[in-house]
Amino acid sequence: MVFTPSPQLIEQLQEIVGELTTPDEGEKYGAIPAAIVGLTNSDKTVFLNGGGVRSIKDEESVQLEDQMSLYSCTKSMTALAALKLYEDGKLKLDEPASTYLPLVEHIGLIDPGTVNKQGEFTQQPRKPKSPVKVRDLFLHTSGLSYNFLSKDYYYLSKKDKGETMLNPSEKYFTNDKIPLIYEPGSKWLYGHSTDVLGLVVSYVAGKPLGEYLKEVLFDPIGMTSTTFHLKSTDNVLKPHFRRKDLSIIASSASLNLDPKLDMGGQGAIGTVSDYLRFLRVWLNYGYSPDTNTRVLKEETVKFAVKNHLPPGVKVAFDIPKAPKIDDGFSLTGNAVNERPMFTGRPAGSLYWGGLANLYYWIDLENGIAGFWASQILPPADPITASTYFRWEASVYSEIKSLKKKGKL
Repeated sequence: MVFTPSPQLIEQLQEIVGELTTPDEGEKYGAIPAAIVGLTNSDKTVFLNGGGVRSIKDEESVQLEDQMSLYSCTKSMTALAALKLYEDGKLKLDEPASTYLPLVEHIGLIDPGTVNKQGEFTQQPRKPKSPVKVRDLFLHTSGLSYNFLSKDYYYLSKKDKGETMLNPSEKYFTNDKIPLIYEPGSKWLYGHSTDVLGLVVSYVAGKPLGEYLKEVLFDPIGMTSTTFHLKSTDNVLKPHFRRKDLSIIASSASLNLDPKLDMGGQGAIGTVSDYLRFLRVWLNYGYSPDTNTRVLKEETVKFAVKNHLPPGVKVAFDIPKAPKIDDGFSLTGNAVNERPMFTGRPAGSLYWGGLANLYYWIDLENGIAGFWASQILPPADPITASTYFRWEASVYSEIKSLKKKGKL
């Protein structure tokens, strides 16, 4: 039986979204400038709601079909593109990534802490014992990091500002910017792995990542508003930043309308409606009910959604005060819940999110997926995250009640 939220739950979900996006009396915007939130079962979108303003500067009201930067929600779409090449026999998981993308062979390994504040190596990069495999790029076990998670990367980024992670060319993917900081396959480390996977896809497919995704995903399932290149930002939610005093300012980060590369780990722009269509493909093991189209074979997705991390390796963030996660990671660009969540989400579900407090989950057991999309920095904003989890918990409260009554 397919889950459909009751009118009472829909009202409750709307109220939770409104708590954050509705301004108090005398204020111009709410606790966050904007949010667009959706819930889907395996057949269709069953809840779509939003509120707030596109930008605190112009105060134009949010529309449900507004676009926004998807940040790391891009990763799962890139993983699907790579899985399509794997399925077609054009990409092998255990092949060195350099077989398809030669520049990977020239990215060396350093010990953490061997880049000084001037961005110079105190110890020269060396060749890793094992090559970076395609599988490592899927799983974030390549040894690559991000400059906001690694001091070494941060110092390297300050030395040459001509190439930045926000709008890089292929020249960015070198020792001088992104050396390996762990042996490939030895540790889970969040970083540029999916960006490099996107380059692999581009090289194997013989076209930019965005063009290949348009061919194998966007057009086949009707994702008409998802792209890596924009002509205008008129209908786009703008990023904002919450300061320590909880006040909100417009973010200095600008949206690249025409980036040098289609970045597989962060570069897509789209709508919540489109992304829910995409989540339905995972819920249906590669099939789109929206267009009656199979994107991936069922057996490919059943294989991909499992935890593929090596024994003893778990998802974990090397940053102070980061919560202990200890989850698995799949070949779908998503983590795998190793145990039930406090919200009611069951073990075996997939999840991930994006930098500006975007969150989604894919519950294969109950056939539902949810997407909370906002554009507020820094990541893991307590006000946004706690409200998102309460929103998700409300969904599972009704599911639990229906199951208890034998109605689901």
